[in-house]
Parts: sequence; structure tokens; C-alpha cells
Amino acid sequence: MKKNYYVSIFTSVSLLTTACSRDDNLDTKNSKSERQAFIIEEAFPDTPKELVTLPSGIQVEKVDSIYILGGDIILTQAQVDSLSRPATRGAIITGVGKKWDYGIVFYRIATPDNHEKIQAAIQEWEAQTDLCFWEAVVPYNKDYIKFISGSGNWSKLGKVGGAQELCLYPDARSNTGTAIHEIGHAIGLFHEQCRTDRDNYITINWNNIKSDKQHNFRTYVESGYSGENINQFDFNSIMLYSSYIGDENFVHNPNIPVITKKDGSTFTGQRSHLSEGDITTVNSRYPNYKPSLICTYYGGRTEQLILNGGQPAGYSEYSTFVFMTKEPAKSDFRIQLTEHCLETSRDYDDVEWANNFYITIPAGSRTATHEINDTYYRYDDYGWTHVSRKLEIHNDSILIMSNPNDIDRKS
Repeated sequence: MKKNYYVSIFTSVSLLTTACSRDDNLDTKNSKSERQAFIIEEAFPDTPKELVTLPSGIQVEKVDSIYILGGDIILTQAQVDSLSRPATRGAIITGVGKKWDYGIVFYRIATPDNHEKIQAAIQEWEAQTDLCFWEAVVPYNKDYIKFISGSGNWSKLGKVGGAQELCLYPDARSNTGTAIHEIGHAIGLFHEQCRTDRDNYITINWNNIKSDKQHNFRTYVESGYSGENINQFDFNSIMLYSSYIGDENFVHNPNIPVITKKDGSTFTGQRSHLSEGDITTVNSRYPNYKPSLICTYYGGRTEQLILNGGQPAGYSEYSTFVFMTKEPAKSDFRIQLTEHCLETSRDYDDVEWANNFYITIPAGSRTATHEINDTYYRYDDYGWTHVSRKLEIHNDSILIMSNPNDIDRKS
């Protein structure tokens, strides 16, 4: 069986909560217009929803076969199944809310309506955090965010696999800040008011929240997830609601605050930029990963591929590597590699040899492939011997993407 791996080349530069702030504090005496201007993100706001209590006691909303958590988080069926099991509540659930490998978030913009606001949001994430956003190349990138336009503003939670949709209104009901917020969910952030320590900082006015919407204000543990509260509660987080919510589907009286500080004062949530706390949180979970890698692979038998630093990169057997750049190459882009012989199956063999070669990404393209070898056994006067090799990549900004979901496997 041939197994394909791809190498990504950088050409540019909760996870559930956030922390301290670089911003001027946004707590103000809210005017009536300010109070009603803040409409929280919601999936399918014009569609009646059913409030469903899962066997674990967790409450979610349901529209047809779609389950919604926290107002704007669309759950996969695997997440619903996991959250339904009482034993998994408050635990890390396999396959739910995964991180994006190496801090590279692949994406595609499927509709043109929100192109500018999406690109502005991506620029904010790249400028302020260590995350990198690369346009997906099919079929090499199987997991990516698929930006669509539709009813409401919503996202999946974390990396869920496949083409995961992130929806924005195609009109003024979404903006760059909305896109930043929903991308936050896609990389694994919950709403700030869902921290487990939030009662030390804020008071929830449950009496002003309609009963079928109160589940949106439960902590992430009460919603069936585990996470961590990084540093202090961040009143400037882009993931935080305002004190006042103008949506009468959520509240009984939009002129009465839903969330206040412990001293009773109110604050205005913002949807313009990542706060200092947002940045601190994301960078703590997605550390910048731009190493020169030396990987070791073994042919002729299935052995684990080990990256520099001891990170497992999957399994290699007759491997094809796919090299990828973030932007199309302006001219032919040459990548130097060296194959070193590490050892053979016979202790007395002289194993000191190396083979230099180049891979070229053609001008205007983003990818090139190279099959290492169809056989990793060598025949000489003594018979067949197994040879293990080390592949050294000389470009400083090369990364081997190894998640099995990102590998195009061929038989």
C-alpha cells in the first residue's frame, strides 16, 4: 500500500476561554441604542427550534436533524452521540473539538458574498496569533473550514473533520467581527461567559432569559465539555456577549441586562478585534510551529515516521510526499532534499551514503509530489538487505503534515 504525506512550506509569516486584556475596558453606561444594537450570533434565527434534553441531561436546540449548542455552534452527530452519554460528561471526548494540526487552518470560501469580511477576519487572526490560514487544496487537504452564506451566523466547534461549514449572513447582519467570532469557535473557543469560573466575575440574570434559551448560558462543563480557564475573565473578548441583548427571542426585556459585573455595572461586548486575552489563549494552545524538519522514514515495512523533536508523523510504506506552498509560486520553486542511509539489516554493511535531489513546484502552482522509492530493499553480492533512510529537508520553513485525515491514501 502506498501512503501519501504532504509537506507544507510557509511563505509568510480553550482553548475554551481567554485571559487578561490589552484593550481599554469596554464597560460603559450603555445607551438604549447600544443595548439593542448588540444581536448575538445565532444559527437559523428565523426558524422555530425544539429544545432537546439529551440522556446526559445536557440541553441543546434542534432544527430538523441539526443540533445547536450555545446558540451558534452546530454539533456533528458524533458530538451529539458523545454528549448523550452520561459517562462522558465533563471529559475530553474523542473526535470532538480537535485542534488544527501545527496551527495551520485550511479553508475554502464557497460563496463570494462575504469574501472581504472573511479575508479581513483571517488577516486579524494571522496578524495577532501564531495561527496560519491556508486555502485548501483538494484532494490533499481533506479537513478545512468551508465558508458559506446562509441563515444566521454559526460554526462547528474545533476541527471536526472533512469540509466543516462556517456560515455568515450575506448582508449587514454579519461583519468582520462576526467572522472573527465564528472562526474562534472553529479553532475551539467557547463563549467567554461559559467559563467555569465566570461566577467570580459576572452575574447571570436568569430571570430575564427565556427558559428555552437559558442553556446558552451554561458553562462548558455543564454543556458536556472539558477545558481550561486561561488567566482571568476577559471583558474585552470577542467571544463575550454584551450585558444587554437586543434579541427578544432570547430575553424577556431587552432594556434589562442579562449579564452584569459583580458590582452590578454593565459592559459592552465588542465584535471588532481579538483582545489581548483572546490572543494569549490561542497562542498558549497553538504555539508557533515553524521548524526545519528532519524526518526519518523506514521503507519495506511499516514503521512510524518520526519528526524532529520526536513527534510521530504517521506511518510510511512506499510513500509519496506532497509539497505545498501557501501562495502559488511566482517562479519555479526548488526544494532541496537529501536522503541519508541510516542503517541496514546487516550490521557489517557500510551505511555511509547520501543522495541529494530537488523537488520543483512549478510557477503558478502550489503543489508538487515526489515518490521516495518503490522499494526499500537493496540487492548485492550478499543478497537482499533492508535499508532505512533519513530524509533531510533543507528549507527552513518546511513542515510535514501528518494527520491521517490530511493524507490522501492510495492502494
